Amino acid sequence: MQTSSVAPKAPEPNALPGGSPAPGATALVNSPPPQTSKIVSDKNVDITLTTTSYQGESGKKNVTILKIDTADGADDIHISKGERGQLNAMINGKSYLLPAANSDATAIAIRANKGDDTVRIDPDVMAYTLIHGGEGNDHIQTGGGKSQVYGGAGNDIIQLGSASSYAGGDDGDDTMMGGTGNNTMYGGNGNDRMYAGYGPDSKTSYMDGGNDDDLMHGGSGHNIMHGGKGDDQINAYGRSHIYTGRGQDSVYSNSSDDVVYGKRSDHLGLPFGFKFIETVPLPENAGRKAIDIEGSPAFKQRVEDDLEFYRGSPNSQHMLNELDAAAERSGAKVTIMQDITDTHIVVPPEGVPLEEWQDPTIIRDGVRGAGTTESFVTYNPVIPREASDESRVFLPTTTTLYHELGHAYNAATGSTFLGNTEIIRPDGTRTQEPNDERQVVGLETASPPFDFDNDPATAPTTSNPYPLTENALREEMGLPLRKSYGSL
Repeated sequence: MQTSSVAPKAPEPNALPGGSPAPGATALVNSPPPQTSKIVSDKNVDITLTTTSYQGESGKKNVTILKIDTADGADDIHISKGERGQLNAMINGKSYLLPAANSDATAIAIRANKGDDTVRIDPDVMAYTLIHGGEGNDHIQTGGGKSQVYGGAGNDIIQLGSASSYAGGDDGDDTMMGGTGNNTMYGGNGNDRMYAGYGPDSKTSYMDGGNDDDLMHGGSGHNIMHGGKGDDQINAYGRSHIYTGRGQDSVYSNSSDDVVYGKRSDHLGLPFGFKFIETVPLPENAGRKAIDIEGSPAFKQRVEDDLEFYRGSPNSQHMLNELDAAAERSGAKVTIMQDITDTHIVVPPEGVPLEEWQDPTIIRDGVRGAGTTESFVTYNPVIPREASDESRVFLPTTTTLYHELGHAYNAATGSTFLGNTEIIRPDGTRTQEPNDERQVVGLETASPPFDFDNDPATAPTTSNPYPLTENALREEMGLPLRKSYGSL
């Protein structure tokens, strides 16, 4: 999504995903302020209850947020389904009845803090869970609701459940195991072991080893595996698209349908007919001339992991090179900031009212604009796009960030289309879609063809050059192509 606005501000730190108590939710206008009360405070734990209203995809939604904070030490936390549809917490041997429904309208945020902690969420608990293990060697197991888990420093074991889940191992030699739902796993620093796990054939797992020497195992469904930095061993299973990354990596597969983007120096134990695309990662500073990152240390590390993935992705290499080239030509910078939404924002120069500003990012009468020297991308790195129907289409957030960087490329090069394109929905109705969004997705627009690369040898197009589109990255990763801007 793209907009022109005032410069965004960094969000206040929040215990819940991206500052939002419900994935995909936005605050209601004129809604009453959240009501917060502390329901338990003893030597064992502090439990805070917050109720609020948010606008979800299907309308107004009342949300209950439970925050559970334990003291330092080796804690044992067990969340189970209690009586009458409510939830129960057993914390260090003491039982607490939680006044919240066992549904996705409840979010539970657990901070175990320092110590070798055990956190277990039963499989029949449907609440959204956010778990921070904190420093120590923790064992964390999620349940039947969507979840986010951060191991913290230490050698952690993380087991994900039956709903879509995100796990960040952080520092230490972690073991991360996917459940039957869609998985996103980032190893971070340390020699990690990552297992996609078993489940339905429609399942998607995205795994990024991060730094150091990692062991990765694919699982059921579709696997996208990035070794990252270090000498990694990647064992494919199911349908796998593998990016070896840096280091001397080893890849093993028994399927000729697998695709490997790697180096000739990698050790490849692959069957006859496999597809190998030689891809030498760009230098580690690729993209840094153009891109700045603002946010917490954890957010900066996550974005750096995504940029490292792009450096070893054939199409994404073009994006980083184009952004750096624009920075060299005109000083064009892109600042990536943490937020609950994903968007690209262009701002007028200081002191120029928005209504009087001549947007330099736009193509007018077939002539590119001067381009902007500053734009912003807001990014939620942990909430993927996911279909709610039986297709279970699951899109790693790397595809979302890539879409917004496509807008940044158009802004820096003055190549943004104006206007709309009429499309026909699957139900036969007609609608208008913004050309600037369709060109970044990689869809044809009603705009006159434009010569994006200033090369007379290449034909003008009505969307961005192919490598600089969201669909190019999707196709490379083995994901379904986006057929319209209004669809997944």
